[in-house]
Amino acid sequence: MAWRRDIVYGVVIAIFGLILLYATSQIPLLGDVKPVAGARYYLYPWFLLLFLLGLHLVFQGMSKKKQAVKEEGNEKGEGGKSQDWFIPLPTLFTLALLLLYVTLIPLLGYQLMTFLILWGLFTGYFLFCQKEGPSFLIRQKKAFIIAAVKYAVASAIVVALIQLIFGTILDVRLPG
Repeated sequence: MAWRRDIVYGVVIAIFGLILLYATSQIPLLGDVKPVAGARYYLYPWFLLLFLLGLHLVFQGMSKKKQAVKEEGNEKGEGGKSQDWFIPLPTLFTLALLLLYVTLIPLLGYQLMTFLILWGLFTGYFLFCQKEGPSFLIRQKKAFIIAAVKYAVASAIVVALIQLIFGTILDVRLPG
């Protein structure tokens, strides 16, 4: 199932890259700007890269199809149903945190919400990477607490750097 997900995501990303390439080509050049110096030409490499990464994901999914089919055959339960989700749990977790982030920024402010979402993402992905799953918390409480504190410090440093660079040096008004 994972190879199918890679192919679907790759096709969507590649099509999105093509649409952005076309839309960029429709931006009119104003004034006496030479075509090579126009602002739209700086977008072409990014959208071309997006298109190529989508194609790479498609080809990667196709090349792993045989191996994934064998692995999925081993992972099927007694009922014959695969345990793999079309949208993986970490992706759903990230989308839920982003929704909370956007919703709560007006109430809690940019700095606090950015700290909380970064800490939540770091800690959540740490837990997703553990082979034991949720039972890791029960067996390895000390390791989890140490990791959570490290991620809290890293989140605070990132928020402070964002505030310093964008809020102070570049004088950008941050949301919230």
